[in-house]
Amino acid sequence: MSDYTIKAYEPGFEADQEKIGIEVASKWNWPFQHLLPTLKEMYSKDDFDPETVQFCFQGRKMVGFVFARIGVQEGVVGPGLVVDEGLAASLDNPRVLPDHEEAAPLLMEKIIEVLEAKGVKLIQTRVSTMREDSIQLAKKFGFKPHSDFPLGYKLYYEYNLCKGFIGYATEHVKEFNLERDIGTCSKKIAPFFKISQDNAKTLIQEIDTNEELISHLVIRDNGKMYGYSMTLPNDIVKDIVAIYYIEATTEDYLRELIVQSVNRAILKDGKTFIIDVVNELLLYEFLFTELGFTKVAKWGIFEKRFK
Repeated sequence: MSDYTIKAYEPGFEADQEKIGIEVASKWNWPFQHLLPTLKEMYSKDDFDPETVQFCFQGRKMVGFVFARIGVQEGVVGPGLVVDEGLAASLDNPRVLPDHEEAAPLLMEKIIEVLEAKGVKLIQTRVSTMREDSIQLAKKFGFKPHSDFPLGYKLYYEYNLCKGFIGYATEHVKEFNLERDIGTCSKKIAPFFKISQDNAKTLIQEIDTNEELISHLVIRDNGKMYGYSMTLPNDIVKDIVAIYYIEATTEDYLRELIVQSVNRAILKDGKTFIIDVVNELLLYEFLFTELGFTKVAKWGIFEKRFK
């Protein structure tokens, strides 16, 4: 019998949480983990419920954690899904250190118990082939695929930047110009990121002045805009680069943006390039393959309902 114990959040847990999250995530195609300043900000808010973040210890050593966010009726939960059935929650699958895999189901069991006790009627969680354990664990605890967001509703395509520049004319690609482009671009990204247009403008300004920015591009032809993209490095592994947003009105314009973004990443010493393929971009899987990308991960939404 293991000596694992589960505890709700307590002040001072943040540093070890960040360390574990980074160690686990660093092995993924696209690592992600809230860093220490963000964790402290999240946990200092008046509406933060410490029971929604659970930690696993072996003796005094933290070996894993799991967290959830509770939403309300008709609120936006998790990956931007709107729920219509009372209290709902989004759940991030447990992260546990190597050799402590048996802690994951203990954390999953506890967080589900906590959420059910708080009256949650629906839990949604993102699963991915990038994290095979996320799929297996969700199924073990009775989560079912969401009918509208099955495994594959979102994909990661990856380009090995060591392969070199992609040769293709990009005559319509222009540098983003804040004064000229921010109005049109903010209207485009606001619904994608599910934020107001004012907040979208703030986000664009922050990205445009980010010292780590790889590329910030638009497609313009005859004075009109036909595409927009922004590319930044990963927060944890800096030589992994990704397009945070991309859209274009035609296949050719999309190709130009991708090619220019990849080539800029090579110039900035990137090693791996990721495109998050979702919504309309799924129609262009053939294009990513033609350009030398490889499909490396599928994403899906699983959910669990309580009576």
